[in-house]
Amino acid sequence: MTKKLSIRDIADELNISKTTVSLILNGKAKENRISDVLIERVVNHVERGDYKPNQLAKSLSTGKTMIIGLMVEKISDYFFAQVAYHIEELAYQNGYKIIYCSTDNDAHKTRELINLFRERHVDGYIITPPAGIEQDIQALIDDGLPVVLFDRYFEEVNSSYVILDNYKASFDAVMYLINSGHENIAFVELDSDQSQMLDR
Repeated sequence: MTKKLSIRDIADELNISKTTVSLILNGKAKENRISDVLIERVVNHVERGDYKPNQLAKSLSTGKTMIIGLMVEKISDYFFAQVAYHIEELAYQNGYKIIYCSTDNDAHKTRELINLFRERHVDGYIITPPAGIEQDIQALIDDGLPVVLFDRYFEEVNSSYVILDNYKASFDAVMYLINSGHENIAFVELDSDQSQMLDR
């Protein structure tokens, strides 16, 4: 069984510093002004030497991991599971993979997951955001990372989002009941400050 290369091995064999190798492998070569020639040398060495799967070498040369982070309130929920399935299918057709997780609608957990995805250098984020992470979403956008919110959004954050027209859906449901002869109509809802709940 062949021993896999370490960062030290790569550095020694190419006669460059471990720091330089680490910066290249972590996708930080450009911001540290490492030359394209040196990046290519390391990438080619990685491809030949089994440091990691070739996907890493590919991502180093393209600047893309071809991974999207999908964060929903609860992946076991029927609605989110169905959405996740279709997102994953569309992503796969376009050469992307999905890493998804549940936030449990908890701002602290969501923040930790965003940081985890940042460390993995995912190419974009699809998020069902809980209240309290407005600044975290804005930080992703400010850093030039693609972000799409779905099911809910923040009015104060200028982001892309995909939502239902919850107000019209609620109106149509009530009108249907009224036109069906019903008069005493109740609406049972969670006590929530989420945008979709407020619209309903």
